Amino acid sequence: MSEISDQIVVLMEEIANDKENPNRSGDKVRDLC
Repeated sequence: MSEISDQIVVLMEEIANDKENPNRSGDKVRDLC
């Protein structure tokens, strides 16, 4: 479970960064899928 929670933390940080760089959010979504 710790690995999953770590990934969630990373995603939260990336989402926060995406608010500053909205053009990058699409790439991250594609990587997850």
